Amino acid sequence: MLVGFAIVVLVSLYLIALVPYVFHNNLDRVGEVVEAQEYSKGALPAALQPYMSTFGDHVVALIVRQPLPLHTKIPVPERIIVIITVLGYSPGNVVEALYPTVDWNVDWRAYPFGVVFDRLIITDVVKELTSIEPNVEKVLLSQYGPLIYLVSFADFYAGPLLPLALVFLSKRTLKFWAISMTVTLYLFEQFLLAGLASAHNIYIDPTWRMIAYGFAVTGPLTVVLWHFERRPRGRHISETVLRI
Repeated sequence: MLVGFAIVVLVSLYLIALVPYVFHNNLDRVGEVVEAQEYSKGALPAALQPYMSTFGDHVVALIVRQPLPLHTKIPVPERIIVIITVLGYSPGNVVEALYPTVDWNVDWRAYPFGVVFDRLIITDVVKELTSIEPNVEKVLLSQYGPLIYLVSFADFYAGPLLPLALVFLSKRTLKFWAISMTVTLYLFEQFLLAGLASAHNIYIDPTWRMIAYGFAVTGPLTVVLWHFERRPRGRHISETVLRI
């Protein structure tokens, strides 16, 4: 009973800790607006003009910051990108650039924006995010953001092993239901990633998406195995097959 309660608590903490990694992993062209600068289209470098042919006479350069997790090995907590678009947004808004015609790594010295940046995006479709994503990005841009992301990153890859590890440490053996639960959690993570990627117009291989839906099968299977292994016959079978 105690093991079951501990697993419920740990799985709940695991799911909460997943949020920063799972959401930020799908926010490659999302950031918090620092400044909006207006320019006449002709004032920008000639190399950009063909990509702004559908814009009006004036454009807006959004100076946007993104959190940089510790594991990127880049010694700064955030990255500055510039989004050239048609509408301005207020500082503090969290925006996403959709359907870019340009997404380049650039030398900031070649542009008139007056900030150090290394990525330039041009698009006429920018939307403000108003649900959970802005809160996640602002947390990751806070003082403890890199550490929070690192914990979430570790949780994503090691968290599904918790039921397996807890059962083994307490019982000195493995259980079929714990193995099934570990598989379920890994598949559920991929399901979350695929769903959020689709919401942000990121391509996901259809085969991998179908595999991720497997958690809907392995989840109920975990419950069936747990009940089966509580009975003497089921316990005997699992201890015989999974004896280490």
